[in-house]
Amino acid sequence: MKGGVSTEFMDVQAYSMNAFILSYFKALQTTPEAGRKDCIMRYVKATRENPLYEDKDIENTEAFVNDPGGYTPFSINVNWENALAAIEGEKK
Repeated sequence: MKGGVSTEFMDVQAYSMNAFILSYFKALQTTPEAGRKDCIMRYVKATRENPLYEDKDIENTEAFVNDPGGYTPFSINVNWENALAAIEGEKK
């Protein structure tokens, strides 16, 4: 796709985001209470360390990270394919 983002790229990002979120909730369900904070922080770290854009607006891109009531405390500036690979690499 000239001058834009390809359908294939968007498909991979969507699939990876879905797999990442499913992995996150499964990990939360199977992690004992004492280890949940570490579990959550591994996933947060994966989203923070794999940005898709060079966006300097941290206040907005990480608004969900700092929301104590949120179920998915992740950055919104994420390359989901890379974040998923980071989590899957930890599991091996």
